[in-house]
Order: sequence, then structure tokens, then C-alpha cells
Amino acid sequence: MKKKLFVFTVGVVSFFSCTKDKNYAVIPNLPKEGKHTNKHEIKNNTNHGTSPQTQNLQTQTPASATLNIDSTTNIFLNRVTATVNSSNISQLSFHESGYIKSVNVKNGQFVTKGSEIAELENDILTQQLILAKNTLEQATVNLALSKMTLNRTIELNKKQATTQSAVEKADSDYSSVKISVKTAQANLEIAKINMRDSKLYAPFDGYVLNLNTWIGNYVSLSTSIVTLVSLNDLQIQIPVPQTIPNNFKIGQEFNFLSTSNENSGVLTLSGIVPFVDPNTKTYFLYANPKQVKIPLMSGELIFVQLN
Repeated sequence: MKKKLFVFTVGVVSFFSCTKDKNYAVIPNLPKEGKHTNKHEIKNNTNHGTSPQTQNLQTQTPASATLNIDSTTNIFLNRVTATVNSSNISQLSFHESGYIKSVNVKNGQFVTKGSEIAELENDILTQQLILAKNTLEQATVNLALSKMTLNRTIELNKKQATTQSAVEKADSDYSSVKISVKTAQANLEIAKINMRDSKLYAPFDGYVLNLNTWIGNYVSLSTSIVTLVSLNDLQIQIPVPQTIPNNFKIGQEFNFLSTSNENSGVLTLSGIVPFVDPNTKTYFLYANPKQVKIPLMSGELIFVQLN
């Protein structure tokens, strides 16, 4: 019995000696299962492993646990996508064939009436214009000399110092010179037209689209250079689902927003087509821009808020 007691005592002393060594960790006392006496411990154990959002909902009352929507979140009811159309669209081309000398616009650029869009190589046309001017100047001088000759011949004939045939010849020469002056004037106008046709101008205010040429490119009479879209007479086509009642009135105003959220404004209802398309299940409204932040462009898509 004494030997067993001695062995037990030695074992206990060895155990406590080992716990003082740094290579061993002291095991903390764990609470016994099912014997929690502290209410705070019970609450913490209950929330153990639960996300903070869930804990917050557990502490909220039913009235405070409603869904909160951020003020920046916009919910649009009866918002439809509409298309901007222009009734004034023009395909611009040269009236002469030739090589492109310069292009003075870019796609999407706004130009005013009379702005130069592009120009053809016109060295030959320039020389023709100079020649036509010189020819007209010379013809004008010859006309003045011919007139003086005719008047002098008539005076000499009155004094019987020259024959009647000389007068007739001077008159014929004067008539021929008058014809040459008219011909020179016509040639000058043609040269001016050809020179003007070597440059392409905007016939109205609008936006440049579909630019289809570059410097050095050869173009013919029928080659389309650009498409010019007028900002005037814009019309917005608005498809409306048949689920939205057709209670609209002419003159009614709608707010719109561009798909990029960069443009906004007000539209005025100008037309109603009440017939429902059996394929798309929609009917159409037509509106015109009344107030815009940025000018609209033909083909642009916008969001229209139907009130």
C-alpha cells in the first residue's frame, strides 16, 4: 500500500513539473456542459456563429425590420424606350468627280448652314477659273475697242471719208465681239460653278453622320460623303404596351432621360395612334422635344416616363 501511495505522489509531482516547461501549454478550465449560471454567457452562446446582420434583425422589433430603400435608388413605373427620328435627313455628295483634298468635319459634329464639309482637288479647276476671268477681261477690252471703231467709221462715212461697206464691217465686228463677251461670261460662270462644286457645303444646320471618305480618296458624282441630320422637326416615336390605358391627350408633357443618363428634358405629345399592333401588343404615341439639356440626335434611344 505504501509503495502504491509513493508512486502516485511521484506522478503528481512530475505532472506539475512538466506544466512549468515552456514547451507545454496550460489547458484552461472549461465550463461544464448544461450548467450555465450567467445569463450573459447564454446570450453569447446563442449568437455564436450568427452574422452581424442577423443579430441586428434579432434585436429589431417587427416595425423597425422593414425594407429600407436608399434615396438614390429610382423606381420607374410606366417607363418605356422611345426612338428619336428626324424628318430632314440629307445624303451629301459632290457634283464633280475627283480626289478628296480635305475633310473638315468629324462624325457626330454639329455644323451650321454653309459650313464647308469637304473639298476636292481643284488645281485644274482653279486654272480654268483664272483663264475664264482673263478671257472675259480681254473680251471686254475688245468690245470697247470695237465700239470705238464702229463709231469712228460711222463718223467718217457721214463725211464721205469711208465707204458704207466699211461701216457694215465695223458693225459686224462689234457684234461678234459682243457675242464673245457673252461667251466669256458664260464660261466664267461655269468655271465658278465647277469651283464651287469642288467644295461640299452643309445645306442646313445639323449633325454629321456616316462620314464615308478621307483625304486622297477618289469619289464620283453619286458617292455619298456624309449624312446630315437636321435638329429641326425631330419626332419621338413612343411604343406603349397595351397594358397601359390610352388616357393620353394631345399637348400632354412627359419627362425623358437618355440611356446614358447624361441628357434629360420634356416632350410634348403631338400624336396618338390608338390601334394596337397584334404582333408587338403595343400602340404608338408621337411627341416633339420641348425642352432638352443636350440636343437630341436622330436614331437616339431615350427613356420616356409616361405620367
